[in-house]
Amino acid sequence: TEFEAIGSRMAAAGRFYVKYLGREATQAEKEQFGFTKLTIAQIETQIKAKPAARRYAIETAFQRHVGRAPTADEINIWMKKPTVDVIVAELEAVGSRMAAVGRLYPKYLGREATQAEKEHYGLSTTLTVTQIEADIKAKPAARRYAIETSFQRHLGRDPTPAEMST
Repeated sequence: TEFEAIGSRMAAAGRFYVKYLGREATQAEKEQFGFTKLTIAQIETQIKAKPAARRYAIETAFQRHVGRAPTADEINIWMKKPTVDVIVAELEAVGSRMAAVGRLYPKYLGREATQAEKEHYGLSTTLTVTQIEADIKAKPAARRYAIETSFQRHLGRDPTPAEMST
């Protein structure tokens, strides 16, 4: 019946408000969508298109992938992205790059990466993980660490300054 269709659209609007805006929809907001002839997919598209949905996506994805809240400047930059889906996908890529840095620093530099170092590669570049790995391996500290660990592993001692310079 028509009332069931209205109820379905209202319920969908309620779910999408929570998912994309991080809050419950008011009765009036649910009814706004319930009394239309929009499909469920169209309701979702309209809710996702709200600026508040982009902001919520930025805030939640930043927290999940960067590990902190975005600054006001970062929110302004990310708000220029065209859609929630683009924001989420790009911040997932940021998270992947940051996670890679977290794995690669101990491997090649013998220490944990700082948050600033992770953010440098995650937020300030669009390098692939392979390119990030090559960049980290090219650091002078990576060469030093490789020499030191090889000497320890194979000779059981630290290299001399002369051995480090060859």
